[in-house]
Amino acid sequence: MYLLLSPRCRKICRRLRRHQRQPELIPCGLRHRTADVGPLSDRFGRKPVLLLGLAIFAVGCLGMLWVRDATWLLVLRFIQAVGVCAAAVTWQALVTDYYPASRTNRIFATIMPLVGLSPALAPLLGSWILAHFDWQAIFATLFAITLVLMLPAFALKPAHKKATHADAKPITFISLLRTKAYRGNVLIYAACSASFFAWLTGSPFILHDMGL
Repeated sequence: MYLLLSPRCRKICRRLRRHQRQPELIPCGLRHRTADVGPLSDRFGRKPVLLLGLAIFAVGCLGMLWVRDATWLLVLRFIQAVGVCAAAVTWQALVTDYYPASRTNRIFATIMPLVGLSPALAPLLGSWILAHFDWQAIFATLFAITLVLMLPAFALKPAHKKATHADAKPITFISLLRTKAYRGNVLIYAACSASFFAWLTGSPFILHDMGL
């Protein structure tokens, strides 16, 4: 998703737009329906939701190879964002499903720095690809990576679910929002994510204008 975070995005969108009045901002990192992925994976399983999300993302990447105007560029980027939500949410649930509580903290501590580092390194790779190939090569690369990631997803075996009480009340978003500890953690995470993605989206253009 982050490979196209580059100052060259403006040139690409202008070239595709021609004389149409289309917005130049490519919604990189847009996450839509993220809140639905968790409940869906609880009901239908992590594997089907993850595979569906990866398939949607792959379709969005594949469509980019034939896009010829900025409208379809934005539509397909939106489709990619919808698909990537599945991986962004289910990987955390997979850790808690497949590993005991004594190991989850260590696994999260290992993975989270990589998650934070990938959006910073991906634009560099995207710029390198744009310097040597046409811009469609970025989405061909993403399509190939997605197909590779689908292989271990297909091999996932059902996790041993913990027994639940039949009379246990389902957890709703309203009940979570009423929890003070939950609200505090969510606000902290939301503020950090918002500032990070704001910097990630705008910094390439600012640094480019500064000649860096």
